[in-house]
Amino acid sequence: MTLAHKARTSVFWNTGMSAILDVIQFSVMLVLVRILTPADYGAYGLIMAVMGFAFVFSSQSFVDYLLQIRGDTGVDYSLYFTLSLLINSLLFLVFN
Repeated sequence: MTLAHKARTSVFWNTGMSAILDVIQFSVMLVLVRILTPADYGAYGLIMAVMGFAFVFSSQSFVDYLLQIRGDTGVDYSLYFTLSLLINSLLFLVFN
């Protein structure tokens, strides 16, 4: 399998998964609009915005960074795990 073929396959799968995720999110939004009152839907929207902001600081960013590290130096996974645990615990305390 050539690099170009791998790249095309990768783009196809990523685009497909993004499209499926968008359709699911849109469907959930339509269901919630029909079920919730406008005030409740507004509160839901606000909560989702805050959670999206908190996700930026969650452990997912560390996982992405760890997957992109390349080089001869070893990766100290325990350091990243501990830092991720501390950040997520802090976010839990702040938002609950």
